[in-house]
Parts: sequence; structure tokens; C-alpha cells
Amino acid sequence: MTLRTSLIFLFLCFPIQPLFAFEIDGDSISRDDGSLITYYLDKSQTVEGGVLLAIIHGSDCNSVTKIVSIQNGLRKSWPKSDLLTIEKYGLDRGLPYVSDGDRPDCPKEYLLNDTPEQRANDVVSVLGHLKQHHKYKHIVLLGGSEGGLVSNLVASRVNYLSASISFNGGGRWFLDDVIHNIRTQKQSSASTEEDVEGFKQFAEQIVSGEPFDLDMSNHGYAWWHNALSIDQESVVLKIDSPLLLIQSRLDKSVSPSHAADMANNLKSHGKSNVAYREYESLDHGLNDVFGESQMSLVVKDIEAWLKGVLK
Repeated sequence: MTLRTSLIFLFLCFPIQPLFAFEIDGDSISRDDGSLITYYLDKSQTVEGGVLLAIIHGSDCNSVTKIVSIQNGLRKSWPKSDLLTIEKYGLDRGLPYVSDGDRPDCPKEYLLNDTPEQRANDVVSVLGHLKQHHKYKHIVLLGGSEGGLVSNLVASRVNYLSASISFNGGGRWFLDDVIHNIRTQKQSSASTEEDVEGFKQFAEQIVSGEPFDLDMSNHGYAWWHNALSIDQESVVLKIDSPLLLIQSRLDKSVSPSHAADMANNLKSHGKSNVAYREYESLDHGLNDVFGESQMSLVVKDIEAWLKGVLK
């Protein structure tokens, strides 16, 4: 089986060119394997009892400190909160920002260990650590792209979140999102279906076969196996806290139709805690048809939703 890996993009990435890096110092706690989870807590509140906003970024091989959309955009969904961000396994702020989804200097530790499940474990560990030292009235998660999936995984495992928001995180199965991405990138229907079939064979090998060395789109075998195995609908069914799911209809990275199907299925299961909102004219990066960012519009809507939830 062969697959043209140039067709495989960062489906759950949220690519935005950075303008600056975070200036706050990082802290760390240990994982079970002895490695360190580095996190950044940007405190804006002078007294205890406020809101902790944890923002979880997408799937690219870049330090969270280099993602400008967090400070310049997403944080404004609750401006007076303390902001928590967490580095991925093997990454640190010394890694230069690269917009290319297939950078050659992506650390080996990251390729071997980074997965959505592992990231969710890190978030749970850091939140548990912070809860011991800070008395927050509300803890809110906000994740985009792969970060949206990670946010849902965390929300399904803990009972102390006040709310969570997941945007452009795809539908029930990652395979459907990849196939959507391939079909929206290709012009020839014949070669498109060839590539779709090739990826289906690759996915079957990943899910059912033996592990093997892999570096595709800056992700290793563990990441691909985990991403292709997660049933996101089943994950969300376990969430009891308020959840806002957002999907851009012009998204070429994940499937808007499968995201809508998942939302409808959740509604049929009686998940009254889940709100679903679509944006007809926005893409995966929350840009409009003219390429102009409309993140501020989405962030204002998120803030309005949170005001109705955080009492």
C-alpha cells in the first residue's frame, strides 16, 4: 500500500502566524514516566475566586507560547480570567515557530509520545495541581481543532468544570475528517478516490496492525493510532457540564457535515447540556471568504454564551 503523504495535512491544526511569544515564566509538574509537563499560568486576577480559562491549541509541532491567537483572540472570550496554557510532550518555548505542517526539526520525544489522550492526561494533571493551590470559582476549557477534541476528552473525565467550548474539532470519527480533507484538496475525482482508498488502507493498518516507525505530518504512530480510534460522540455523551460545540461550514480540514451529524445524534440522546452553533461563511481558521479573520466575532459569541452559564 502506498500513500502520497503530501496530501495529508494537519487536519486538526489551527495555523496562525505568531507576532510575539508569551513572556510569562513556566512551571512544571512530573508525569508518571518522570518527564515534565510545562505549563504557563498568566494571572490577571488580584484576588482568588475568579475564573481559570484553559486554552488548548491545535495539533502542530509548535510551542504553545508561539500561538498568537491565544493571547490576541481566544483569551478575550473571558478577558478577566487567569489564563492557563500547557506545552505538548517534548516541546518548549525554545523551539522556533514554523508554519509548515511537516517541519524536519520536530523533536523525537514529541513524535513518540504526543497523542490527544496523552494531552488530555496532561491537562487533567495540571488542573488537579492548580486546584490544590488556587481557589477558582469557575474553570473553563476552550479548545480549537485538535484542542477541541482534547477539551472534550478532559470534560468527559472530570466533574469540576463550569463549562467547555470546542470549535472545529471534527465529527465522530477522525477518518471521516481526513477523507473530507483529501476530497476538498483535490481537483481530479479519479485521483481523489485513489487517495481516499489509500488512506483507508493506511488507517486500517494503523488501527489493526502492529506498531511501526512513522512520521507523517509531524505525527508519529501513537498519535495516528489514537486519533483514528477515538469515538468523539461517545466522549461527548459522557460530558455533563455545559458544552458549546462550534463548527465552521467552510471548513476544509474537518467535515462540517459529520460534525452536524454528531450534534444531531447528541440531541437525540437528550444531551441538553450541549449547545451547537454553526458559522456558514467561515473556514477552519475562522476566516471569511475574503480571507479576513472573524475570530473576534466568534469570541464575542463565546463570551455571550459563557455569561449565560457562569453564574
